[in-house]
Amino acid sequence: MTGKRRFHATFAEFAAVNELNYDFLKDEYSINMMAENPLDEDEYLAFYEPTRLGIPRVFGGTQGLRHHPAVMNKIARATFMPKSGNNDKVRGLYWNLISHVMHGQKVDIIAVIMDQLADLRLNLEMNIYFAPFIMSLIKAKTWFRGIYESMHSAFKPFKNDTGFLERPLTPFLDVEVDEEDSENEGDAAQNVDQQGMPSPPPVQP
Repeated sequence: MTGKRRFHATFAEFAAVNELNYDFLKDEYSINMMAENPLDEDEYLAFYEPTRLGIPRVFGGTQGLRHHPAVMNKIARATFMPKSGNNDKVRGLYWNLISHVMHGQKVDIIAVIMDQLADLRLNLEMNIYFAPFIMSLIKAKTWFRGIYESMHSAFKPFKNDTGFLERPLTPFLDVEVDEEDSENEGDAAQNVDQQGMPSPPPVQP
């Protein structure tokens, strides 16, 4: 609503004005993360650097995360999942997001944004984290014809963290294996050359 005029918009219109591909995000391959339970804590280990590298780790926090999970957490905090609390922790569904992306699974970002916007209906004192997204919709629905282009500075996570940027990448599937269990069960470590992030899901026409 703007003033005394009331406007209605669909999720598809919200996606369109914010340059999101609605059909791509809502197809059968897309996961509604907001309907999931938080990732089990036992699965966190795979997203941290292995012990052999000697990098300090704080499980449940950002210290010691591998490169890709660390960058994904930063991107989510700065864009579509801004309500994350203090920046040294990784909480709740942020782990789900990291897990889905690292496994090459597509997440329904529109559902994520709308779920957080719904909280504003219950608490009008909350910060409007998605003001630019909402404003783009308002301008489209009110047929705004003025100049409203805005310039955004480039997002460069860890640009001042030389240690992080210079640290060699480690394969995602290079998880730690208990040596005693490996000897007893005959588990063999996977070929490092065959490890890495999986290919993303195919883009649907």
